[in-house]
Amino acid sequence: MAEVKIGVLLVELHKDGEGDLNQEALQVLADLFRTILHSARNEHPHEVFEMAQKTISSCLEEYYEGYMIPIPLLDELLICIGQGPIVLVTNPGKAAERAKKKKSSKALPPHQVEQENPAYAVATAVVRKTVDRLSTPIANLLNGLLNGDRRMVDESSILTKPPPESSLTRPQQQDQSAMANVWAIIYEFHRIAPSILTTVVGTLANYLTSPELEQRFMVVKLLGRLFCGANAKLALQFRPCFREWLIRTNDIEPKIRLIMVEYLLKLIPVEVREIAMEAQHYLVKPLTDDASLEVRLRTLHGLCDIAHRHRNIVAADLWQLVGTRVSAKHRQERKDAITGLAQNYFSHYISHNLAEVQAGGDDCPLNSVQKVLGRCSDRKRSDYYRWIPVKVFEAASFTDAIDPDMHSRVVQVVDELLLGSELPHSSKRLTATARAVGLAVLIHSLKEDSANSYSWMCDLLRQRSRLQKALKKYMESRSQIGNQAPGSEEAFTADAMTLDLLESVASLTAPPAISTSLNPGERNPVLTSFHKMKDETVFRLLSSVSDPTHTGKARTRAFDEISKRVKKFGEATLTWTKTLARRCSMGDFLNREIIRHCILLAQECFKEEDIESCQKFLSCVQVAAETFPEICSDMECFGTLTELFVACRSVSSSDRSKVIGDSGIVTALSTILCEVSPYAQLGSTEIDKSANEHLLSLSCRDGTPEQARHAVSTIAALHNRDRSEALTQEHHGLFTKLLQNLTSPAKLTLAIKERSAKLVTILVALAELTQHAPSLLESKRGQTAMGITLDMVLLGHAHSSAENGSSDKDDEIIRATPNRSKRGRSHLNYSYCQRRNLNSSAVANVVEDSSLSVACRTLCAAMDFLVSFVRASILFSKESAGIAHQEAITSTTMSSAMIERLFETLSQIVQEHGLPPSSHDRRECRSREDHAALRQCASLYLLRLCDPRLGLDQKFLTTERWHVLAGAFLDDESAVRGAVMKELSLMMTGHGKFGKIRGQSAMAPLLRLVAFVVLCVDGDQAMGHATANGNAANVGRMIVSTKAHAKECIAALRKAYEITAAQARANGPDAEKMFESKVKVALMPEFIIPYAMHLLAFRPETPLAVPNPSGVTQLLASTGGIDEIGQRVLRKRLKGLFDPVVLSLGDSADNISFLLRMTELIGKYDPIRDCQGPSIEAKHFLPLSSGEGAVDEPRCESARLQAVCMVAREVLLSYVKKDVNLAAYPGKISFPGHLFRRRATSGKTIAASTANKSSFGLDRPLEGHTTSKRDGHDSRSSSRLVLSHGFGEPGESLSSKSSAGRAQVHFGLRSPPLSSQNAPTSFGGLSPIPKASPTTEAVLFSSGEKTRGTTPPSAVCNTRFTTSALSTMDSNSTIETATAKGSETTAIYRLPVCTASTEDSATAYGLSRASKRLRGSRKRSSVVEHLSAKQSQHKILRKKPDARTQLKMSGSRKKGKENKTQPNAATKRRKTKSSLLASK
Repeated sequence: MAEVKIGVLLVELHKDGEGDLNQEALQVLADLFRTILHSARNEHPHEVFEMAQKTISSCLEEYYEGYMIPIPLLDELLICIGQGPIVLVTNPGKAAERAKKKKSSKALPPHQVEQENPAYAVATAVVRKTVDRLSTPIANLLNGLLNGDRRMVDESSILTKPPPESSLTRPQQQDQSAMANVWAIIYEFHRIAPSILTTVVGTLANYLTSPELEQRFMVVKLLGRLFCGANAKLALQFRPCFREWLIRTNDIEPKIRLIMVEYLLKLIPVEVREIAMEAQHYLVKPLTDDASLEVRLRTLHGLCDIAHRHRNIVAADLWQLVGTRVSAKHRQERKDAITGLAQNYFSHYISHNLAEVQAGGDDCPLNSVQKVLGRCSDRKRSDYYRWIPVKVFEAASFTDAIDPDMHSRVVQVVDELLLGSELPHSSKRLTATARAVGLAVLIHSLKEDSANSYSWMCDLLRQRSRLQKALKKYMESRSQIGNQAPGSEEAFTADAMTLDLLESVASLTAPPAISTSLNPGERNPVLTSFHKMKDETVFRLLSSVSDPTHTGKARTRAFDEISKRVKKFGEATLTWTKTLARRCSMGDFLNREIIRHCILLAQECFKEEDIESCQKFLSCVQVAAETFPEICSDMECFGTLTELFVACRSVSSSDRSKVIGDSGIVTALSTILCEVSPYAQLGSTEIDKSANEHLLSLSCRDGTPEQARHAVSTIAALHNRDRSEALTQEHHGLFTKLLQNLTSPAKLTLAIKERSAKLVTILVALAELTQHAPSLLESKRGQTAMGITLDMVLLGHAHSSAENGSSDKDDEIIRATPNRSKRGRSHLNYSYCQRRNLNSSAVANVVEDSSLSVACRTLCAAMDFLVSFVRASILFSKESAGIAHQEAITSTTMSSAMIERLFETLSQIVQEHGLPPSSHDRRECRSREDHAALRQCASLYLLRLCDPRLGLDQKFLTTERWHVLAGAFLDDESAVRGAVMKELSLMMTGHGKFGKIRGQSAMAPLLRLVAFVVLCVDGDQAMGHATANGNAANVGRMIVSTKAHAKECIAALRKAYEITAAQARANGPDAEKMFESKVKVALMPEFIIPYAMHLLAFRPETPLAVPNPSGVTQLLASTGGIDEIGQRVLRKRLKGLFDPVVLSLGDSADNISFLLRMTELIGKYDPIRDCQGPSIEAKHFLPLSSGEGAVDEPRCESARLQAVCMVAREVLLSYVKKDVNLAAYPGKISFPGHLFRRRATSGKTIAASTANKSSFGLDRPLEGHTTSKRDGHDSRSSSRLVLSHGFGEPGESLSSKSSAGRAQVHFGLRSPPLSSQNAPTSFGGLSPIPKASPTTEAVLFSSGEKTRGTTPPSAVCNTRFTTSALSTMDSNSTIETATAKGSETTAIYRLPVCTASTEDSATAYGLSRASKRLRGSRKRSSVVEHLSAKQSQHKILRKKPDARTQLKMSGSRKKGKENKTQPNAATKRRKTKSSLLASK
């Protein structure tokens, strides 16, 4: 009572006093308030706090109406409130612990500790009690401080400047003299008395647009704290201010946007849902469009964290936007998005739905499994998280070449997050049964929601399978190194081969990180360090995880041990090794244990007649069988699959049998058995007879084409366990029985007449049987089947009577070209053109597509059977004879005439836009989808017949057919064009049908087939670009992959060229001479340019180079007028052609001058039409129309060729960036003489066979090219150069040995022997075709100008090849030109030859002077123009020296006179910087 009375007295003195007495009383009263507030302690009883509150409240109540409460008194209350409920005080126990420190090793306690603020408790109690009296004074004070009222700021001790950010959230030191700021006081009042802030919040909102950054930041932060507190009641109460605050998400300052994101995220889980939804709406822009990466990442992380803590709380639209960040531009954003999504998918979808299955363990009741599958199939209940796997697997499109970190993150997410993980550190654990059910749910959702994501999932698994196989090869090769004597040539050879295999392993995983760029021929130091490791335990661990059947414990042990053992080799080596182990090992997404449970669950579901659930589990098994067949090959799994297959085929009920047939279970089982049977572990048990009978029935009677193909393949694999080609008596009888069932005359005749789907199944089964037993079809029955297929089915002779009886009107309809859209685009909506996942089995998809007509599918199946037999019989005959490569078809029963008819028929189908050969089939196949399917099949089979291992392309793929095949790459249906490009990619990379078959290694395609890349470009969407691109349909990403495969093929060709060149130089001048004249033109990638230009010269959409009346050459369209769109498309085509050729050499590309010179020389020639048949232009392309600027028909090809050369020069000049880009090339430029002929000065062309010596500037022709004519065909030497992707046998070298087959040049470490008979008889292995007249022969043009370019001597010297290959070379061996007896000699005409002394020195001088003169401005075009001027000034013809001159050259040089001799290989290498003068 005494304290209260003293306080009241002081209030009265302040109210009634005057002057100093008034101020002294107020000061004493303020000191009394401060003393009372800060004297309270937490140890005091509750009565002390009540007394302090009562004293202060009594004093404040004395200021009744008419008296304002003084600011100093309010300051004392507000300062205590501003300090917050928690304060820092000195730790009382620290002094005692400090005294004990000398005797104890424990760390000292902190100097300060947090505790409750007693002054805050007293002040808040006072405010709550007198809120009606204090609300107006406090609000006026706070508003005045915020507005900067001079009187209030001067009278108050409260700070108004924005404090440091940390002080707002960190507790303050308890101090009686401590100060407080207005921002903390306002925030505390929203807890104590929110009504006081009624006007304060509006004042704060006025400063949201303040130009001062710090003030705006503090206001935004304070309002965010206010709106997020107390369940967002203030946000709902002050809705206009809240909306003004939300607009700050568009603030120009990233700092403010970031703090806005922090508080918006806190508003998502609040109970007021309208506030939460409004906050989520304003999070869209910070998530997707904010300029700051930090803001985007914080929004992404916050949304994923909130979604992980609260199920289904984030709005569905905003949650979908989180999924779009998987394809963001920034790498970190992509990685964090996919990780957060996968964690939420496992926590709220997999774990939530599989809780009952998880609780049941591995022996969970089937009823629980069926409930889960049914619940997850309901889109309404599972759509919120169902789409996440789609985004995860679409992220696999970020390959190692694009973003290796992202690809590694995708692998880790798939292995450890989507379905949990069994790793020791993981908390996401599921039983094997639960994981099998989760896999079935996931794969089913992918199939239904996104076929693209499903294909990416399969591709990701296939990548792991390829990596495991590559790592196995490396381990096997590494183990063989120890078998060689240390330091021997064999040891060095084995080590080099092993290192190359390690590089192939590295190409399938993330590239090793290196600090500096590698020089040409230099090994990656990380790979070298890995290869030199002596710890064999590391390699044993990697070998264990390369087996797809390894267990989870083996994977865990490999991860732990590798981290410990490889750490000492450096961080880069450790990182790459850990990545290799993670990429190679089987994760917890798909492994042996999961697939075993899937098989058992499928069998249980079938027994319970749950066909839908059975199909879902079999889909998982099918994915595993197609990628890792070993994990399904043990006796238990394979036996269960066989039992399930027999049970499906043995169903007696017609209704259930129909349900099973419609569900696709039999097809899935046949696919699984087909993939697994080659690896099946049958042991000593015999194959079930009932399974055999059902497989035979499936292939001969009641199966679909796909089921028949799989059944035949399964039978072959199960009955030929040793995979030998020689069939035993038992196997021969089984396959003969199968052949008899398939080729029964009555069955074939009936099927052909009716043209039912049964004939398709028979032909597909025959095609598959040909792959496994080609010798079986050489019997009389097999020959009859082939003859019937070719004549009666493919050519349609079985319906010749119906065709003859058709009316003229029908004939006109039949012969008409299929209708096409004006722009050539496909607007069809049918399943055939909707197939996006094109692969090497695209034709199989065609024959199984029920949307196509039966006649169309039958023709496709007939082509499949005939081409399969041709391929299999030739490869089988070569393997049986022990010949790796041969051209003559001696052992196949299919005659050359039949093969010629097959080539002609396939070319005709492509040329006539998919019209069948017979009129009856044309009436049946009238739809555009039928025509597209036939074009696709014919094009693919033509490419497969051009497999270099078959040797058919040289004889049967004429120039006209080559151009017809090129037209398929510009098809107006995207499905057709994409399939053909995919097949070309497989050919260039040696995969699919062009991979290793029957011991025949994959070979690189001919250069004229690689030249098809020039047509693999897409046009723009602008009007006119479709016509300028030949009405070709756009195929999108297929273009990118095709270009990448072309670059890979060109790199392999270049490597083979360098190795072969090095071996030729080491083997002597004769070998080098032969290499320069014959081998180089088939190996050097730059020689695809003439073929590509020939293709473009006969394309009607290619512009024409026509001089106008003023003499300026213009590029015109075929119909006249400037063709700007055509120029752009042509430039794009040439860019796609030159990119892999030039960019494959990197920044130091030195072949640009070579290509420029080749382009210039080709422009001086005319392209030659095919004289063996109708002209290419008239028969295959659109005719030219007359008009302004039109060109006569005979000269249109030359005009187009000149236009191509003009645009090619512009494209090549764009690559010139350094002087090294114009490095000198010491060789000669050649191009195929059967495609081009020299243009005379009068405008007429001169045939190569009739040109005299003066026409080409030669004294006499150079001999060495022999051809002969027989039976209308050209019969040259049967050998030519063949490129192989594989590795040769040890000890092969460059020698003069004669070989009956083609010589293999390997893309690997070295080149096998190159002999006189192994030399190519023509450029690129083309067949000789008469050009000027029926009696003329093909010639090889070669210009002798010393140009700049392709592979400098330095690059060749850096080529890595084995020591044994060099050591075994015979230095005395010679290479002679192969000449057939009785053959007529045809000269290889050459262009005028320029001497090195004049041409090379002048060219080099002109380049160096031009480079110095233009080095400052870097004008690339000026350098080349100056170079061309120098070349034209210093051209001198080179003559062969006579005997006297040669004698003089052997002695000393005379003063004032130098003689030039023909330098040998050693002289060329020794005199790289000197130039020789021409002799008289």
